[in-house]
Amino acid sequence: MGLILDEHDKIERLVLGSAFLGGGGGGDLWSAMELGKQLIGLGAIEIRSIEGLDPGSLIVTTSVVGPQSADTHVRTSLLSNLVRSVRLLENVLGEPIDGLISSEIGAMNTISPFPASIILGIPVIDAPCNGRAHPTVLMGSMGLHRLPGYVSMLSASWGRVGTPYNGQVLVKGSFEEVLSVLRSIVAIRGSVATARNPVRADYVARNAAPGSISLALDLGELISEYRYDPEDLSYRIAKRFSGTVIEDCVVVEKFSEIREGLDYGRVAVRCGDKELELVYANEYMYLESSGSIISVFPDLISTIDLSSGLPIISKDLSRGSNFNIVIISYRNLKLGSGVRYPESYDQVIKAIGRDIRAYLKELLVA
Repeated sequence: MGLILDEHDKIERLVLGSAFLGGGGGGDLWSAMELGKQLIGLGAIEIRSIEGLDPGSLIVTTSVVGPQSADTHVRTSLLSNLVRSVRLLENVLGEPIDGLISSEIGAMNTISPFPASIILGIPVIDAPCNGRAHPTVLMGSMGLHRLPGYVSMLSASWGRVGTPYNGQVLVKGSFEEVLSVLRSIVAIRGSVATARNPVRADYVARNAAPGSISLALDLGELISEYRYDPEDLSYRIAKRFSGTVIEDCVVVEKFSEIREGLDYGRVAVRCGDKELELVYANEYMYLESSGSIISVFPDLISTIDLSSGLPIISKDLSRGSNFNIVIISYRNLKLGSGVRYPESYDQVIKAIGRDIRAYLKELLVA
């Protein structure tokens, strides 16, 4: 028996912890909170450990893909579309799905398997593809694109059923082909709900980030307890992960647009007497001072609002936002294998215009 989430407070704490581990990404915090409220009215969510599964169990990944700025436009239909995507994929597979995993830990995507879990009776497995949020689909694909003979499958759903903007598609083929179709849909429709890449549990155990949901829930309890003292909270979180804190930061200027299907932005920040620049592509990609890199993805760079004690995702930063920055080395995070492949960074490099792989030689594999 694993975790049972059957109270709104539990889901709220999971969302809060996931939002921090999202590192600026992982989905809109308030959309996730709203989805969490809807879920409690439907039933309890069972979350099992990967260790208790038969190695041959069939596991499917769920996620919401697209720019976070589009999340607020899909709130009313998100629950049904996450269910529709899983149901369509299972029908095509011709065998039952034994477990659902999230593509990443982030406010929205941590709970993306929950609707289908409740409605279709499929347990959630505590082994997300990555233990923090990330900007590209390949980063949340556990290295399957390098598995000889593996054929990618993806089901995507969007819009409200009964309206002209409703749609659903199933794609099967090489990772390159499937990602090309997905990017085209995102470019047209914004964020879409997906179910993808069926794989056996033994592969997930070796290549995902087991225990990340439990960690996010524990972190959410810490945030819930100390959020009304954001300074103290910042240092408590940093201590837990052997991280560092940059205090009292204010947004001076912000530029943002959608690039490569991601929310891209450059944020000029003043922290005391320090002038910093924070660059994001959904997630915070790097933090620099006078051209010198302070931290770079997949290090976790998270922002904590000094007025609310809540994590702020990248799209919600605006001129005058006042926050602390908490930085945690990737070495102290739970990471899946997807972030270790150089090609997983191609899309984000195009978006930010800088090849951050030069800073990740110890992490990346050939």
